[in-house]
Amino acid sequence: MSETPLSPPRLGRRGFTIIEVLIAIVILTVGILAMMGTSAAVNRLIVRGRRVTQAAQLGEQVLDSLRLKANDNLIACTDLASNTTGYAQQAVTVTWNVGALTDNANLKERQIQVYLTYAADRKTLSDTITTILKCDV
Repeated sequence: MSETPLSPPRLGRRGFTIIEVLIAIVILTVGILAMMGTSAAVNRLIVRGRRVTQAAQLGEQVLDSLRLKANDNLIACTDLASNTTGYAQQAVTVTWNVGALTDNANLKERQIQVYLTYAADRKTLSDTITTILKCDV
């Protein structure tokens, strides 16, 4: 009896084909690009939110200083003046307008408007904060 060498047993298919690897790379690339686009949009929103918050804080600071100035005088609200040229701070331009003294029942009041202009998201935005100061005249 002669012995014939046995061929090695065939094992199941192992590993990935080159096509499967390429398809996986394409899918992974599409996912990463989508995440990068979303990340950029979120970053723009965060920067815009920060700029809007800074502008609102500056506007409130102007209103607070005008309130203090209005109550600093013996004759309230007479020493207030508009500032149409304004000033710039933290890339925000702030101007304000002090309205005329008006009657409201037994009180006098002035309307104050603070105008804020700032750059956000590659365009110029404007906000207005309006309040009314009660004056004891």
